[in-house]
Amino acid sequence: MNVDQLVHLMAITGTTFLVLLFVISVLHKLLDVDRFSGYVNNYDLVPEQSVKATTYGLIGLEIAISLGLIIPAFNGIATVAAIALLSIYALAMLINIRRGNTQIECGCGGPVMFLSYDLVLRNGLIILIALPALFAHPTDINMIDTFVSVSCGALLFLMFIIAEKLLANFHHSQTLNR
Repeated sequence: MNVDQLVHLMAITGTTFLVLLFVISVLHKLLDVDRFSGYVNNYDLVPEQSVKATTYGLIGLEIAISLGLIIPAFNGIATVAAIALLSIYALAMLINIRRGNTQIECGCGGPVMFLSYDLVLRNGLIILIALPALFAHPTDINMIDTFVSVSCGALLFLMFIIAEKLLANFHHSQTLNR
């Protein structure tokens, strides 16, 4: 296996992870748009009259990213959009952490977690997982390698879910101990 094939397989793993991440995130937001709108409002980064439009814009963008990651012709632009959106979310968290507004639920779609540097770091790690997709060149890989890469992406996502739950529990226990 050469380097191009390895990067391509890493890109498939990362893309699978991102698809699962964004699809679950979108479903979470669509199940309770009003709650997500409240999170957007709590960040206090857009004027109050723009909160609903921002809410629907973010949901629409996450849907577009999810679809773009599934359609090979749009993988590149969808990956760039995913990285940009994850960076914007991290920046929004950082701004509020610096303001002292840490009692805001992140609104990420997983367990209840309030803003912390851990969440900013989490977004950074997700971006690192996405990066190989930007540098991958289509190469000849067999179906078994593709299956293994997709399976690794799904396993990585399951590990991510477990890590998020552990992080949420850790933060809740820290709050209780104060």
